[in-house]
Amino acid sequence: MRRLTEAERRNIIQLVERGEDLPEFYKDLLFPLPSERQRWVFRTDASVTCSPCALTDTVFCGSRDGFLYALDANTALQRWAFRAGDRIEGSPVTCGNLICFGSNDGCLYAVQAQSGELAWKFKTLDPVGSSALAVGEVIYFATNNRLLYGIDAKTGKEVWRHRAPHGTVSPPAVAGGMLYFGSGDARLHAVDIQSNVEKWVFRTGGDVTGASVHLGVVYCGSRDGNLYAVDAGTGHELWRHETGDWWTSHPIISRPVVVEELVLFGSNDHHLYAVDTREQKQKWKFKTKSWVICTPSVLADTVYFGSGDGILYAVDLHRGKERWRFETTRWIVSTPLITQGMVYFGGGDGNIYAVNA
Repeated sequence: MRRLTEAERRNIIQLVERGEDLPEFYKDLLFPLPSERQRWVFRTDASVTCSPCALTDTVFCGSRDGFLYALDANTALQRWAFRAGDRIEGSPVTCGNLICFGSNDGCLYAVQAQSGELAWKFKTLDPVGSSALAVGEVIYFATNNRLLYGIDAKTGKEVWRHRAPHGTVSPPAVAGGMLYFGSGDARLHAVDIQSNVEKWVFRTGGDVTGASVHLGVVYCGSRDGNLYAVDAGTGHELWRHETGDWWTSHPIISRPVVVEELVLFGSNDHHLYAVDTREQKQKWKFKTKSWVICTPSVLADTVYFGSGDGILYAVDLHRGKERWRFETTRWIVSTPLITQGMVYFGGGDGNIYAVNA
């Protein structure tokens, strides 16, 4: 879908002010027909940065308008909406029959999936912009000011807390009794959950923006433009992949995803990368028109991800070739949710979308 130029915008305004009919080609740009791939679209009152989650036939997604929405997965019929005290930017997570999510009002909320009624809320002193992570019956999350928490999902009581050495903390990853997180001190941290003791620290050249753990290896991106593979037990670097040289490298903000032998991640250099973890070499990279900071999702042999150009891309996992695209009107940072043959995601235009995979 082509965007209007500034000259076209001015011309349209003049036509409307004079009360004249718009030419058909302007109508097509202003009111485009829905894509055949689109199943439905649900409008919120602000941009959607978080990623949806699903339980049975309901999709849950928050918006910067402060509401968590429960929508029928097939029709977008609103089943309920829960209002938090401020913007919702981090992604919700399911834990049993609860939907847990944070808000910039400093609270982690747990609401009943069926009714949207509040089960409990846990108050912190700082905004909770991080996505929540459910591990067993504990919900882990980070605040915007150094603290990581573990909350009992049944009671809403704090069971674990760790103070990071620097303010900005990435969403945590948990594996093998260890919790891994990146921080604004340009380091990846590994903390033993039971003892709450930091086991090791790995230094990069920029803020560490997200980590994933796979088969004893922690993969993390850094604002220094490198993807790092780090031994989960020792914190020693195994290898790294550069997205450019010292002068041209761009920050990696996307959380890596490991599928089969490939680690997938986006970069501010407008590319999605696929690196072979065995050969430690780039297999392919796919160019978009803008930054790629959303975490990609994979179903079978297709990678789904959004870009700052407002396009959701479907790319062949093994060859890096585009299969199809779905265009919206603004940026996409929401990680796509793939379930029941559908792809659900939020957009900077304030919409929650459902498209056929």
